[in-house]
Amino acid sequence: MIQKTLKLFTNQKTLKFFWALVLVCMPVTSFRFFPGDSIWRPLAIFPAIILAGLLVLQLFNGKKLYFPQPTSTIFLILLFVVVGSVLINGIYPPDDYIGQSYWTRSAISLITIGFGVVFFFVGLQMNRSEEEMKFTLKWIFISFLPLMVAGAIQWAVLFLPLPIDRWDYNIFHEFFMIKGLRIRRIIGFAYEPGWFADQLIFVYIPWFLMALLTGKRILKQWWLELGIVVAGFVLLLFTYSRSGIFSLVIVVGLFFLIYAPRYYKDFFRWYFLPFKEKDKKIGAILLRFFMIMVVALIVIIVGIIFSHNNYFAKLWSTSLNKGLLNYLQSNNVNSRVVYALMGIKIFLENFWFGVGFGALGFHMPFVFPTGLMDGSIEIARFNGGRRFHFMNAKNMYVRMASETGIFGLVVFLVFLASVMGLVWRLRKNENQNVQFVGGAAFLIVTGIVIRFFTFDSFASPTIWVTLGIVVSLLSTVQSWNSEEGELKDE
Repeated sequence: MIQKTLKLFTNQKTLKFFWALVLVCMPVTSFRFFPGDSIWRPLAIFPAIILAGLLVLQLFNGKKLYFPQPTSTIFLILLFVVVGSVLINGIYPPDDYIGQSYWTRSAISLITIGFGVVFFFVGLQMNRSEEEMKFTLKWIFISFLPLMVAGAIQWAVLFLPLPIDRWDYNIFHEFFMIKGLRIRRIIGFAYEPGWFADQLIFVYIPWFLMALLTGKRILKQWWLELGIVVAGFVLLLFTYSRSGIFSLVIVVGLFFLIYAPRYYKDFFRWYFLPFKEKDKKIGAILLRFFMIMVVALIVIIVGIIFSHNNYFAKLWSTSLNKGLLNYLQSNNVNSRVVYALMGIKIFLENFWFGVGFGALGFHMPFVFPTGLMDGSIEIARFNGGRRFHFMNAKNMYVRMASETGIFGLVVFLVFLASVMGLVWRLRKNENQNVQFVGGAAFLIVTGIVIRFFTFDSFASPTIWVTLGIVVSLLSTVQSWNSEEGELKDE
């Protein structure tokens, strides 16, 4: 009886149902009806926890879980180091701060890393074959449709002279989310524009871009995939996320220059071919000139969009004549730089074991460099005698170093290196599946590595579900048997 019940709840249809729910819910990162008062409120954690439980129950039916090596072992070691840092520093914990104790903050932080573990785990288990990848990509596409509609509506209420404005829109939006449109930047279903940009860069654009480049179809028609890529880029532009836009430019540049230079070489070979032929084809030459005009037009339009946004335009409108500090302050970057410097200072003072996972905020007020943040909100609070909010490093590398010490930092870097190693070893493989998965994984993982310089949360489904998917696919893709596997000469 028990065996039949287990089989009923752990069959593939049930598992796929909850996996589809995870993917559909993943864009919602600030769900209002979520316990606690954190700004991180990922709706996807609910189906993810159920799915993780069902996957574990499969063990009683004799089915094995999948833990690709060495990445899974390194991730497990990272968890041990994190817990160890909490226990070691808990021997002599810091005094309570703004009503919070060391153990309370540590417990909250361990819960958030628990979210990351669950997200990473379900991503690993549900993507072990080409069939499972196709299912995942189908639901990634489905999850993008309401996100695209929401982004279009937000753009309309922000930039078009409609009878309703963003405050009218927020009445609906904030019924489900804890924060609506506060500034003239679209946010999708996320808390802030940068988180929405992460979703576009790590979840949507890479897969559909690689489908176009490799010919590995996700949708039936290539122009639908092109439409998704274009829509993703347009939505990204109107997030005005500087870190997101610049990281995408860097990642795509590295992809074509380092990881897969064959694409740009083939393009230039094709582009200049009509000019080298004796019997020059006017139609082909005109097509290439038309392409140049389209690219130039796109550049001009993007420039106009950015120049009309004060937040983005400050990057080039602010002069460096008054010094680098003034430039950083004018562009709202100085606090991130200072927080990182504070974290590094605390790391050097607590080199081996850090200050305990989640406990950095207890120590940061004591190393606050007031001279570097004159004119900021933080220093105004300081001069007014108000206590600081609970600060963090806003940088994953600094956070791991300062909170878990050199051991945690090294293991975390080795974990990222192991994932990138899986990507790098596939770069010269001519199999279509491998090129598709490897290319998308390079765009995703490199983007996440860059993003960690300005982001320090383990609770993001955007990052940890995606990393689980990528690691699983990278570890199995070479063993797939598929008629579509080999690239065809055209």
